[in-house]
Amino acid sequence: MKITSISFSGSNPSMGPHNSPSENTLSMAPYQNELKHLLEDTQVNGLVTLQEYLNLHKQNKQAELTKIHDAYNPKLTQGARIIDLNFFLEDGTTITLNDLRTFQLTGDGFTDFEKLIREKGSVHKTPSENELKNDPTLEPFPAAPAISKPAKSD
Repeated sequence: MKITSISFSGSNPSMGPHNSPSENTLSMAPYQNELKHLLEDTQVNGLVTLQEYLNLHKQNKQAELTKIHDAYNPKLTQGARIIDLNFFLEDGTTITLNDLRTFQLTGDGFTDFEKLIREKGSVHKTPSENELKNDPTLEPFPAAPAISKPAKSD
C-alpha cells in the first residue's frame, strides 16, 4: 500500500449558509521519512498503529475495525467542525477516517504530521453560500454533473 498524498478536509454544517468547507493536502513523495513516522508512531484509539489500522481497512477486516472504533466513544458536541483524514493510495483508492472527533490519534507521529501539513500542505477553501452571495467575483466549487433518469417506457 503506497500513500501518494494525505489531506484533512473539514466543514461545519451547523453554520448553514456560512459553512465554508476546506481541504489541506500534502503530497507525500518528498516526505517519506515523515510518512513512516506518522504510520509507525501514531496509535489509533490506543489499540493499533495507524499503519495497522490502514492495512485492516484496505483488507476490509470489519470485525477488527469495529473493535477499534468501539474502543473510543467520546461525547460529541453540536456545532463543532467536522474534520476527516484522507489517505490517497497509488492504486486510486482512498481510505478516510471520517470525523476525527470519533478517533483518538496519539503519538509523536500524528503531532509532527499535523505541523508538517500546516506548513507545507496546499489549502483549498470553498466559499460559503453567504460569501458567494456577497462577492460576485467568487466562483463556487464545481457541482457534480447532474444524472438524468431514463424516461419510463410504457
